[in-house]
Amino acid sequence: MFRSYLKTIFRNISGSKVYFFINVAGLCIGFTIFTLIMLYVLNELSYDTFNTKADRIYRVVELQKSPGGQVQRVAITMPALAPALKREFPGIESAARFVLWPTVLCHYGEKRFYEHGLSFADSSIFDIFTFHFVAGSPSTALDSPYQIVIDQAAARRYFGDVEPIGKFITVETDFGKNVFQVTGVIQDFPRNSHLSFEMIASLSTLQKKYSPFIGWAVNDVVTYVLFRRESKEKTVEGALPAFLATYLPVNLWKGLEIYLQPLKDIHLYSGQILYQMNHNKGSIDTVRLFSLIAFFVIFLACINFINLTTARSVIRSREVGIRKLLGSYHSHLVYQFIGESIVISLVGLLLSLPLVEAILPTFNSVMQGRIIISYNNQTPFLLGMFLVAVMVGLIAGIYPAFYLSSFRPADLLKGRFASSTRGLFLRKVLIGLQFLIAVGLVTATCVVVGQMDYLNTKPLGFDEHDLMYIPLHDIQSRERVPLLSERMLENPSVISVSAGELTGSGPTQGEVSVMGANGPARLMVRKSYVGYRYIKTMKMKIARGGEFSRDTPSDSNSVVINETMARLLGWANPIGHKIKMIGTGRTFSVAGVVKDFNYFSLRNRIDPLVMWLDPGRCPYLLIRTTSKDRQATISFIRNTWRSVLPNHPFEFGFLSDYLNKQYGNEREDEHLLILFSLVAVFVACLGLFGLTLHTTEQRIKEIGIRKVVGASLTDIVLMLSKETMKLVAVACLLAWPVTYFFMDRWIEGFAYRIDLSPLIFLLSGFLVFVIAILTLSFQVINAGLSNPADALRYE
Repeated sequence: MFRSYLKTIFRNISGSKVYFFINVAGLCIGFTIFTLIMLYVLNELSYDTFNTKADRIYRVVELQKSPGGQVQRVAITMPALAPALKREFPGIESAARFVLWPTVLCHYGEKRFYEHGLSFADSSIFDIFTFHFVAGSPSTALDSPYQIVIDQAAARRYFGDVEPIGKFITVETDFGKNVFQVTGVIQDFPRNSHLSFEMIASLSTLQKKYSPFIGWAVNDVVTYVLFRRESKEKTVEGALPAFLATYLPVNLWKGLEIYLQPLKDIHLYSGQILYQMNHNKGSIDTVRLFSLIAFFVIFLACINFINLTTARSVIRSREVGIRKLLGSYHSHLVYQFIGESIVISLVGLLLSLPLVEAILPTFNSVMQGRIIISYNNQTPFLLGMFLVAVMVGLIAGIYPAFYLSSFRPADLLKGRFASSTRGLFLRKVLIGLQFLIAVGLVTATCVVVGQMDYLNTKPLGFDEHDLMYIPLHDIQSRERVPLLSERMLENPSVISVSAGELTGSGPTQGEVSVMGANGPARLMVRKSYVGYRYIKTMKMKIARGGEFSRDTPSDSNSVVINETMARLLGWANPIGHKIKMIGTGRTFSVAGVVKDFNYFSLRNRIDPLVMWLDPGRCPYLLIRTTSKDRQATISFIRNTWRSVLPNHPFEFGFLSDYLNKQYGNEREDEHLLILFSLVAVFVACLGLFGLTLHTTEQRIKEIGIRKVVGASLTDIVLMLSKETMKLVAVACLLAWPVTYFFMDRWIEGFAYRIDLSPLIFLLSGFLVFVIAILTLSFQVINAGLSNPADALRYE
């Protein structure tokens, strides 16, 4: 019996090669996209799961409510919080703190490197997170000040094949030069971790050098807690308000709340959290979107199979009728047709695997190397794909199987089956679903492309072009800014030099006390430390007053604010108003107002900003150059840097490139959404092409008769196309409201966004309409141009 089924399946396949190719091509494309997306989804969901205690680890997040009404979430806390939590709540087994140091200069002998992955931490991190030690002991590695643990990559970089344990590395920070002893070597940290560092120094070093890292006054550490197995985090969360009321000093951190974020949620559910350690941050919305697209593409391939099978069922009706007369049971016919469907599905899967292998490097490149899971050496994944293929074959074949086997033999042999309307109605519904999905994806793509184009072209309030930056990682390099500026300005290609924040990285935060138009007020503001000529170098615009000048000694007690701050305080003329910085006790006078500019990405609104003149705290040297002979200018700046700071490695970048990276994830989404939309439309059109081919074959005599009685080519084309055009129109009307709902939610994540104009939706419908017409045109026009005599002889 089984051999008979196989013979019948392969006989039917060989007898309809075109339709077999269309089905297999659609399934192959569907499985390829599905596999790629599932690799991405599994990778995103795998973050931090390598930690053996992952289910019991939580990060503490602050919900800050400022006196000015702003609310924000931050992943930094007070240094005293971790020990207080462990002391207060018995259910907390361990607590640990990290302080991420942006960049430091490290050297061992003649080897000098800027390290971007140094963190200070408690020794208890080894009790909470899973670290694999190659050398040293986790129980003593960070017990004392001036100890450091490095990963294997750093060990090779500094020591080569020499044993690192016991060696000393000099680290230069804002607190000067400090010598650390290497007490441990760990395996390179997994890429699917929200934490990423190459060096971990003992936090007690910072506490020894800087006493605020002990108490409640600063907000600079990332805090993690590990719960005991029997404890419930909800019990602790419910007690946190009373805990804060007890421990926080009076009048400090007013309006502050804290909550616990599960470790496994950090990678995908932290989009609105600021100041966090989150390597390669992901988005659950993107995971859901791509998962939905994977389902859509497979669903479209299933629809193609169902449509083509039911459409061609008239060809096989006599086969079914004869089998029934010869004694075949209903179940036998069902098994045969479902088996045929599963075979075709498995063929599509097998053909997709080498295609995935070929595309995966490019796909991973677009995803910036985020996919680290390989499918070809994972038996569970391959088994899962096999089961998906069987399920797809079952779903795609179950309706045609029951549909074909449900007719009586007499009806099948007399040809009454051909006049049945059940299959015709289903095909219309399924084609409509295909176009509904296609219209939705094309509309979503148009919205994403429009939003990204808007972000790329919206004025930011400064000129990011031809602006070079050099990081100033230590005190010595910041002290040399005046000399560096003087030397660099000797080159006519250098227009202006200053020091300051790198726009896009975002300034820090602080609270100020002011006298507003309606009386005294306290306001949470952004703080930006700048040098002389900063506003000129950035090509910002002054609204009132002026910027800091060396000719005005009093500028050391002055600030420049932005228009948003002046507007919130109701100051018609802000010049001369006083601003007191809470925590320092210093009072400053407003010397100028700069027009609003975006210091964060365009996802964030513009908050009140205060600029302080403090070159010694500026993290970047900013150099405005001409656009001529860029390489020669870079070479000159490099040589100047090396002559002034010979022991400091030279690093540089351009602000325009840096800002482009702010929207890296959105651009990934844009490129992939365009690709997946094109694939979905192609799969839909593949099925439409097959159905059009079948329809013209079935109506070839009708076409011949119509031509004989005077029908034109236009009449024939309209006759064969109008039904599809109606389905496209209905699909547009149904898809547009749903797409509007979801895309409106997506662009809400941007403080500056496009309007969802009706033109976007009309454009998407027009594009799908044109694609459908082009798909139909070949077969329809070919049928319309055929010889009527040949058509009437067609059998």
